[in-house]
Amino acid sequence: MSEKGRWDGLPVLILGSSGTAIAMSRIIERINFLSGNSTFKLYGYCEKETNDIGKKVFADYKVVVSDVEIEDYSKKLGILGAILSFGIPLMRRRLAESLLTKENILFPNIIDPDNQLGFSEYIHGIGNVIYGGINTDPGVSIGSFSLINKSVILGHDVSIGDFCVINPGATVGGNVEIENEVLIGSGAVILQNLRIGKGSTIGSGAVVTKDVAPGETVVGVPAKRVAEAK
Repeated sequence: MSEKGRWDGLPVLILGSSGTAIAMSRIIERINFLSGNSTFKLYGYCEKETNDIGKKVFADYKVVVSDVEIEDYSKKLGILGAILSFGIPLMRRRLAESLLTKENILFPNIIDPDNQLGFSEYIHGIGNVIYGGINTDPGVSIGSFSLINKSVILGHDVSIGDFCVINPGATVGGNVEIENEVLIGSGAVILQNLRIGKGSTIGSGAVVTKDVAPGETVVGVPAKRVAEAK
């Protein structure tokens, strides 16, 4: 609330201050503009080092707090939405787990309004960031804390787990199951009816024609395990 009792939007911080964080700032601005009200009030960015506090990042937004201070910062505001900007699944998981126990911190789903569908019916968890220009078919399922970047194509009945990162221009065929903590590179193609195992990595531009085992990294056309591709 503002001093006059007017709702100014959910207070939010973006964790990290890279180019991805700036893109997320723009998504928040579009959400507020197109909704006609203040859905979110962006206070700025959170960085690991205290020395970064005060660093200008985007427009008038700065780094306002460090990791060690974020819990106290949330208590001063009463409630705080945290948005993870990191594009590495393991980092997303570790940071989320470190904050999930903090009672004043919550994790909104951030969905760019530049999508044909609102995605709300597809998301079953928290802390996801969905960029604009994504093309989807019915039956998509999304867990928690995943990052789906711009111009991604998701076929029908695709299942996306927790802490996944799908980079720009990737195409996922129908009935694909993407387990937790999967990283999919830009422009990768995953054919239909496949399972992408937990913690695996799909290289940029790879074309995946068969299941990928947990923890495996595949590259190339057709995609092969890194050891085989050498």
